[in-house]
Amino acid sequence: DITNALYVDCYGRSLASLPAGIPITT
Repeated sequence: DITNALYVDCYGRSLASLPAGIPITT
């Protein structure tokens, strides 16, 4: 699902297994 690819975990890794995602500042 394309929506899942837009989500990133708290480490900034995308759920689509991309090498990097957008870091979430919490």
